[in-house]
Amino acid sequence: MKAITAHSSQLTAHSSQLTAHSSQLTAHSSQLTAHSSQLTAHSSR
Repeated sequence: MKAITAHSSQLTAHSSQLTAHSSQLTAHSSQLTAHSSQLTAHSSR
């Protein structure tokens, strides 16, 4: 049972890392979108 508990806590830690990584990617993606629209506005002048 100890092995299962240890494995479970590893998975939980891994899961929270993935969640954090995912939110970083989302933030990065929205920055890129904003940058892209700035470039579009700039090039259409």
